[in-house]
Amino acid sequence: MRIISQKSLVLSILVIISSCSTQPPVFKSDLSKKEVIKILNDGCTYERDGKERYVVKGKRYRTLASSKDYKKRGIASWYGPKFDGKQTACGEIYDMYKYT
Repeated sequence: MRIISQKSLVLSILVIISSCSTQPPVFKSDLSKKEVIKILNDGCTYERDGKERYVVKGKRYRTLASSKDYKKRGIASWYGPKFDGKQTACGEIYDMYKYT
């Protein structure tokens, strides 16, 4: 009986440890490339200097040469019905029925 109890304990510890080490799933978009380009060309762009660098509120950024193997998890902003028709952070007017 004691051997079964020890095996159960070891198995439980292994399950707990392995559940902590798995990475979250990567989000795959259903949007086509054409739809994504349309969203990106929405008039809400920032200063670019031709070298894939840009400035937002005085802070300089550089784009990656490739997104291959890039994975990031974070919190996205969300505008609900009370923001419909109002200005977003980048200055465009939010329309809750369109990609804005």
